[in-house]
Amino acid sequence: MQIILILLIFDVVTCKFVCKSGDDLEVSKVCNGKADCLDGSDERKELCTMSLCDIKEFKCFYGACISRHLLCNGAKDCVDGSDESQCGLSSTSCEKNQFRCDSGECINSTSICDGIKNCIDTSDESPKICEHELCPANTFRCRYGSCIHLNSTCNGFNDCIDGSDEALDLCSHKNENGFWSRDILKCEPECGRTNTISPLIVKSMETKAPFPWHATMYVHKNGNYTFWCGATLISEALFVTAAHCTYKLSADVIKLYLGKTKKTFDVTSEEPEATVYQVKRVIEHPLYLDQNGNYASDIALLEITEEVQFSENRLPVCIDWELDDITEHLSENNLGVVMGMGVTENDTFSESLRFAWLPVIPNEKCIDKHKVDFKKYVTVTSFCAGWANGTGVCNGDSGGGLAFPIKGVQRWCLEGIVSLSPRRQTSSFCDPNEYTIFTKVGMYVKWIEHVMEEVHATHNFTRKKYEPILKGN
Repeated sequence: MQIILILLIFDVVTCKFVCKSGDDLEVSKVCNGKADCLDGSDERKELCTMSLCDIKEFKCFYGACISRHLLCNGAKDCVDGSDESQCGLSSTSCEKNQFRCDSGECINSTSICDGIKNCIDTSDESPKICEHELCPANTFRCRYGSCIHLNSTCNGFNDCIDGSDEALDLCSHKNENGFWSRDILKCEPECGRTNTISPLIVKSMETKAPFPWHATMYVHKNGNYTFWCGATLISEALFVTAAHCTYKLSADVIKLYLGKTKKTFDVTSEEPEATVYQVKRVIEHPLYLDQNGNYASDIALLEITEEVQFSENRLPVCIDWELDDITEHLSENNLGVVMGMGVTENDTFSESLRFAWLPVIPNEKCIDKHKVDFKKYVTVTSFCAGWANGTGVCNGDSGGGLAFPIKGVQRWCLEGIVSLSPRRQTSSFCDPNEYTIFTKVGMYVKWIEHVMEEVHATHNFTRKKYEPILKGN
């Protein structure tokens, strides 16, 4: 089985290793202790564990082979740091939570590769150490490997020791308003990238910079377009939403906005990136029966007439096609972000787009919390999330996506769609002190992929499937 797995991830035509992110490497760079793939997929334990190391090499705990002279040199030459884990302590060495500079002094290990010179000889910012550093979301990776805040780039000051945050090829792509422009760049479309959200926010807050994949749905009724639901961009021609948002609606009455931050259909001066799209076709899941089916399979896809032109402010969210991350993302208390313009704590619809972080709740706990007549909606095709303290999603937030940051890579993955919330007694509004039920996107990835291939075959663009992003080592 191990041999079969390895064969499947090599490009037999070019004899190169294909990273999960789609990049390719020379085979000699696989399992060499360095994360040469942006997502670290060339140094996975399941790939490297069968490696045979030379007698002059040290085998990292996860399987990669490195030269023995790199052992205990103060640098992490194995991705998992195992080459520095059994070096022992002496009267002249540093504590386990410290880093020993080449010049001899000891510094806190958290100061390594932070863009600041902490060692006299700058050895804590050495490319030898920092080139394997995996930067978290909302940061910029210096050329030699350290991580600095994204807003520190192109500010006229060298926040990276090597000055790569002020490089001409980087900063020349900023326009006069300070936003990135990709007009002259040609590359394959990405998914799940944003610099909108900075954790950790518990209460919902207004945002003037929505996720680039969050869409607002409007429906034409009585001569006007009315705010209706949320949706999420997943490809050039497809959005995903809740099926109860589209039930018994024809496509011609639905419009979708990307970049909309105000509830009114008309675009305001505060929404320079707002772009509207006409829906061509509504594709509800074939098992959805609305109330007659207890709202099971509450998911629908919306095909638009034209295609979305990707930019920094219009990008699709990532889909966990191979379910690599679903277990971690939907574990108890893990936090995802949801956006919407639904009912606020004042029982009125929000005039502006808002967002909130919500923790995942185990189904058992969710069932125990809800009233008897609501428990039937919690199934294997759904999951619960929320604080049950007055903060959460409500009427009007339906169809919006619950996205989770992928560890080790600066991307976001869609795992849930806002489906149902219990109502307050004698009221048509939701009860914010109860948990919300989300459609589990992972249960429908094969159906989504099938529809996507069908839809994209009718549009005039070349599609490269977004590969799932592997968690960092």
